[in-house]
Amino acid sequence: MDCDSLRYNASSKIAYFISPTHLVNEENTIFTDRGLYNTETDISILYGNVQLLGEKQQLFADSIYYDQQLRFGRAWNHARFIDTANNLIVAGNYLEHHEKGGTSIATDSNLLIYIDDNYDTLFLHCDTLFVDFDTASNPTLLRAFFHTKFQHKDLQGACDSMVYNVEDSLLVMYYNPVFWSDNYQLSGDTVRFTILDSVHSTIELCKSGFIVGGLFEDTEFNQIKGLNIIGHLEHKNLQRVDIVGNAECVYYIQEEDSSLVGVNTSITSEMRIFLDSNHIRQIRYYDAPNGYVHPDEKMEEKDRKLQGFRWLDIYRPRKPEDLFVMPVPRM
Repeated sequence: MDCDSLRYNASSKIAYFISPTHLVNEENTIFTDRGLYNTETDISILYGNVQLLGEKQQLFADSIYYDQQLRFGRAWNHARFIDTANNLIVAGNYLEHHEKGGTSIATDSNLLIYIDDNYDTLFLHCDTLFVDFDTASNPTLLRAFFHTKFQHKDLQGACDSMVYNVEDSLLVMYYNPVFWSDNYQLSGDTVRFTILDSVHSTIELCKSGFIVGGLFEDTEFNQIKGLNIIGHLEHKNLQRVDIVGNAECVYYIQEEDSSLVGVNTSITSEMRIFLDSNHIRQIRYYDAPNGYVHPDEKMEEKDRKLQGFRWLDIYRPRKPEDLFVMPVPRM
């Protein structure tokens, strides 16, 4: 312990720091402007520019409660938890963290920042965030509740609640989920996003799946609708889409110079769509499809959009700042 001024109560065994203080033990180094330390219980309450520094994890805040025996801490106001081993930062005005494993909590203007191996950054914001760690301090499960939004340079999303299983690389979005990739918007009752490897991933739109792609400066829209839709992505770009059950599509047929040939409308039980550079290359229909190619000038406005169509680009968080100001879409 290193400080200019210290007051110690012999009966309560509590040391009071009344000036900037530096504390060192086997696991952590602590800096604080003032606070107290119970020498019997190993509990510290620290105030003012507090820093709790471990080998792989650090905690910063205006105020920190720390139990050395339980390795448990609470932080208030401008709090930040940094996990250098897992390239993870969690910020908020209230944090709880268990160093030996367990559930950590972040709420009140929280923000999760994850930096992957390619140095790309994912930002996530919600009302309350829970992160489960194992005893080796590795994150195993992430649960985001209420008004959840995330932003990445390639993918963005919004929903009410979300769960990510680290071991299975499985992300599930609940209640009004919307997912954006390039110029495509994907939605369903529930959205399941699975990372298969560093290149390939799948997205499942479970029940009432809907994919919309904007055309001509978002004045017209390619649309895919079905009971269940499975999208296959490569390098985060859609390569193939399987529509299973009640498949419908509206597709604007274009020449190589982007001039419009006509508008295809199709209905069938199952459909498979192939894409190249995020443009529809081929559509395969199964089980007696019913389809037409309409001249653009003869197609009425009401027939250009499938039932349930919604264009939600206004809600899309294109930069991290949008996570705190853009509302979550509602049905």
